[in-house]
Amino acid sequence: MKRAAATILESEGIKEPPTYEKGLLGGTSEFLWHIRVVESTIGYDKYKRLTLLIETEWEDGCADSWEKTVWELKHMVDDKFPEFDMEVEIISTHLTRFQYFGAIIDQPELETAWKGIDSEVVGIINRNARARGTMVMVSLDRIGHNPIRQDNPIGVFIALDYACPEEEFSHIAADVDSLMASLSLPDPVTVHIEYNQIHHFEFFD
Repeated sequence: MKRAAATILESEGIKEPPTYEKGLLGGTSEFLWHIRVVESTIGYDKYKRLTLLIETEWEDGCADSWEKTVWELKHMVDDKFPEFDMEVEIISTHLTRFQYFGAIIDQPELETAWKGIDSEVVGIINRNARARGTMVMVSLDRIGHNPIRQDNPIGVFIALDYACPEEEFSHIAADVDSLMASLSLPDPVTVHIEYNQIHHFEFFD
């Protein structure tokens, strides 16, 4: 199944992520680490679902090719492996990497500025008709993939309730990006939005 999936991915130009190079274990090239079959359980073990999961790098403009590829993979699974009622999902490696959150230290000017910025960020969320009333938390942290937390970039962290459609995330992020860029802060500030998953050290809230 993994080989058949890899053939489809290659035909659509979807490559293995750099962090999933072959031969990481034992020098073998027999395994494609970015293609997996995973099992999830819904409803206290009453329903188990198999998913063919592909991790790859998100690139601008790849949404249409990803959708087309998912359909091709689903048809392949149904035709060649009819005994499995399997779903197919392609996910960006960015979403599977561990995020580290840390406090912002010794930046009093930024702390002072944040006391006014946070209300503007909340305003951006509430001006979005589909996101209004779904904010769980807004804070300013160091956010990134580096385990040395103080080396990660500063970011606005936004937690939203599941009532907010995920397709609104990009609109909210773009508006918050524009706001932060207009403030002429000494360092660039990123935007991180996720559903109500708050497992980090809060700095300014």
